[in-house]
Amino acid sequence: MSGAPAEQYLTRAVVFPLDPTPAQERLLRSYCGAARFAHNWALDLVNKNLTMRTEQREAGVTEADLTPSQSWSAYSFGKAWNAAKEEAAPMVAGGLDARLPVRGGNCCRRARELQQLSEGHP
Repeated sequence: MSGAPAEQYLTRAVVFPLDPTPAQERLLRSYCGAARFAHNWALDLVNKNLTMRTEQREAGVTEADLTPSQSWSAYSFGKAWNAAKEEAAPMVAGGLDARLPVRGGNCCRRARELQQLSEGHP
């Protein structure tokens, strides 16, 4: 076998130790918890949408009349979160950064996994 040699990549990491004050540590933990909450909220949104569409299909609803599917783009998740966060997370309005993003990459990947499971694909 001849041909071009396979490209090799070396991944390097730089570790920066954090030494937050107690107040900074509480804030960091708060942001991490809020990000986790938003992530779980987005997954629940997709799961409810998939469940609804599955139930409608089983009830004989035509594809054209099904509940619209949830877009899984990071932009769509962020837009949906911004529209619902006052009701879904009242604690956000009380002091956490209201612009807390729903990270689309992981949510999109998890949403696709949910769809595959709902369609019977491993």
